[in-house]
Amino acid sequence: MVAVKIGSSDKEYHFVLDSASSSTWVMADDCEAEPCSLHTTFGPDDSDSLKVDGTPWSVTYGSGTASGITATDTLRIAGLSPTLSINLATNVSTEFRTQPFDGLLGLGRDETLTSDSSPQLLTVLAASKLIPAKLYGIHFSRHADGVHDGELNLGAPNPARYDGELNYIPCVAETAGFWEVALDDAGVGASLVNFGPRTAIMDTGTSFIMMPLADASALHDLVRGSTNSGETFEVPCDTAAEIQFVLGGTTYGISTKDWVGGPLANGMCKSNVIGRQAFTADTQWLVGDVFLKNVYAVYDYEENRMGFGTKGGKGVEGEQVQSSVAAPSGTATAGGKSTFCYMHSFIRSRGCSVC
Repeated sequence: MVAVKIGSSDKEYHFVLDSASSSTWVMADDCEAEPCSLHTTFGPDDSDSLKVDGTPWSVTYGSGTASGITATDTLRIAGLSPTLSINLATNVSTEFRTQPFDGLLGLGRDETLTSDSSPQLLTVLAASKLIPAKLYGIHFSRHADGVHDGELNLGAPNPARYDGELNYIPCVAETAGFWEVALDDAGVGASLVNFGPRTAIMDTGTSFIMMPLADASALHDLVRGSTNSGETFEVPCDTAAEIQFVLGGTTYGISTKDWVGGPLANGMCKSNVIGRQAFTADTQWLVGDVFLKNVYAVYDYEENRMGFGTKGGKGVEGEQVQSSVAAPSGTATAGGKSTFCYMHSFIRSRGCSVC
């Protein structure tokens, strides 16, 4: 997640980054659902610049729903202050009760624009020339490593986060607008399954990898000692098996720190690869931070592609990504150039980390 401020409010809000949605929203002051009482809420009393349109709005996720009314205000993030649609959620489902975020920042492809038809963050930033290119890069920190160094880069990748060149892969042509790329194959260690045509939807808002049960079974068959009950798989906690994804001709390893989950009462550990078909097509996999923690990922709107880089020992600070055009007068941009922020990971939820 990232820490943001909205309009003239001094409150800090935690927004989860969601590359599978283009809707940005925050829990509203007048929300009476129990989850809202446990979070930092937002409304007209918090910001003088808030403009409430009042048009009904709703969104449904794989786990949970939110609804309310449309509104606009400035979103203060990474030294930038674009004006965009920030919908007010006057009702959220119980699933959000245990989640640490106060709202959601939609980072999906343009095709996923919701019924309010409002441009999303990257569209506004690029159109205002506040960033040099319409793209973002994400580095996820790993809780198990004890390093809180997650990072969101707006406008350009941070080359300090990967070695060599990025491996760019065209996005699949489809109408839902997901960040979806062709998956060449997958396996464990040196053994590949030979799955045939598959695609991977890269979702920063998902904490697991989900694939049809038959595919999950074929993958876990390569892990010695694995068992399953329905969609859930169990593996020996001390397994050293590294899952491999092949994307754009390059093999990417998924560490056991990420795909092997917590211990169970029977002495086994749960697998974070789940045998659940998340979409209509049985060739689509939903790929969350279990994979994304192992790469630096770039989401490029202009070229309709994704880039992947492998992490090395080049250091993590890098240089600030800088806009080639100064910000318009009156827009707070920390000097008009800073376009990245760091994310911490002391709370994990839906694959993102809290700033």
